[in-house]
Amino acid sequence: MEMTGADEQASQSPGIWTAVRDALTSRAVIGDPIVTDDVILVPVTRTSGATCQCGGCGKGSGGSGLMTRSRPIGAFVVNDGKVSWHPAFDFTRMILGGQVVGLAAIVAIGAWLGTRGLRRSDRS
Repeated sequence: MEMTGADEQASQSPGIWTAVRDALTSRAVIGDPIVTDDVILVPVTRTSGATCQCGGCGKGSGGSGLMTRSRPIGAFVVNDGKVSWHPAFDFTRMILGGQVVGLAAIVAIGAWLGTRGLRRSDRS
C-alpha cells in the first residue's frame, strides 16, 4: 500500500501526537503551584482543543494542525492549611453578555412600540 502525503508526513514527525497529548493533559488544566511565604496558589484553566490532518494529492502536500484554547476559571488558594476557591472574573464575557441583553431589550422595545403605533392608527 502506498503512503499518502499526510501518512508520510505523520510517520516522519511522530512528535506531533506527543504535542497533542501534552497540550490536552491535566497539566494544561491545573497549573503549577505558585508558592509565596504562607500561601500556595494553584491556577485552574479550562482547556479545549482540536486536531486536523489532511492529505494532498502530491508528495509533501499534506499537513496537520493543532488548536488549543485555554480560559482561566479560577484558582485554589491554600492559606494556613485552609483551601479556598476563588473564581476568575472574565471581563470580556461580562461585556459581551451585557451587549446581548441590551440588544434584546432594544428589539423588544422596538417591537412593543411598533405594535402600539399600529393600534393607534387603527383607531383613526
